[in-house]
Amino acid sequence: MPSMRGNGRRCAAAAISLLMGGMLLSGCGDEPAASSEAALPEATPIATLPPGTPITDWLTVPQGTVLLGSAFPYPDGGARALLLVTGDPLEAVADLGEQIYNAGYRWSPLESPSDNDYVCEIRSGDWNNPDEIFPVSAELPDGPSWLYCEGYAALPVEENHQWQATFELLVGTESDPYLSHLYVNVERVFMDGSGLGTVDTPLVVPEGPSPVTPPSYPDSMPGPGDAIGAEFFHNGEEYPLLEGSRLTAPPLWVDCTGGFYAVIELNEAEVEDYVTEYQQEFGGERDIDEEFTHGETRVVYQRYHIGGGGYLALHAVDPSEQPAYLLVYRCDD
Repeated sequence: MPSMRGNGRRCAAAAISLLMGGMLLSGCGDEPAASSEAALPEATPIATLPPGTPITDWLTVPQGTVLLGSAFPYPDGGARALLLVTGDPLEAVADLGEQIYNAGYRWSPLESPSDNDYVCEIRSGDWNNPDEIFPVSAELPDGPSWLYCEGYAALPVEENHQWQATFELLVGTESDPYLSHLYVNVERVFMDGSGLGTVDTPLVVPEGPSPVTPPSYPDSMPGPGDAIGAEFFHNGEEYPLLEGSRLTAPPLWVDCTGGFYAVIELNEAEVEDYVTEYQQEFGGERDIDEEFTHGETRVVYQRYHIGGGGYLALHAVDPSEQPAYLLVYRCDD
């Protein structure tokens, strides 16, 4: 495996490197990208890229969000990305849904509390165990509330494979835990059958403005040695932030039995350091080990299976002139 060490690299004058062979983008350093959204507080995320930044060759960062670090490409095309929601969440979902539909993807129907607002809902109470679920058009209940949106879209199956585009958005009224994220995944999936069923209608998004807006950004962030997903795990596991790296923003909760997404900037740390440390923590068996070049960027994608259906994925990109970025995904189902 080639080294993913950043060697303390600093970005050149441009904030974005367009690697035209694959349209992969990577953020740089400490300077947040300019955006038309309301200004973030003094303690801000690092390595963010603005709306309009390419995620794939047809999908860009939607309005009301910023990309954390980089898109993380797959070997046969597509990519996944973790974004922060900084504007109106419903505007972000509408923009994303329109882009996916215009690319020829069709949406799979979802069940929900409201026939009109099926893509989004309001969850009240605990973020991971809601007391009640309401349509977005309902009056916001007292106490903590969370706007949750999800969507699944696909192209027709060809040669036992289907391109799928999925997203999850979670924005809460509380700052602890800080949840104001959008996760997007575009991937070619093997299908032994008819594939994901879809309908030929655009995504139905509730009219804005959203009843839930992004909460205040945390005053402090985990440092080296701190657990990056501590608030999402209750089984004694710890996934520490290693020396020579830093979180781009707080992690996103994953809707499974414990888990998170986090994007980490690697300056002096290497992806091998994380592989060694985390494999010792959970003792999983590696079932995916891919290493390839995307444009001029080296990519490493590893996934470890854990008994009972859980797994951890480490997905890293290493542009030649900028810091490397690592996406960590843990699910304990």
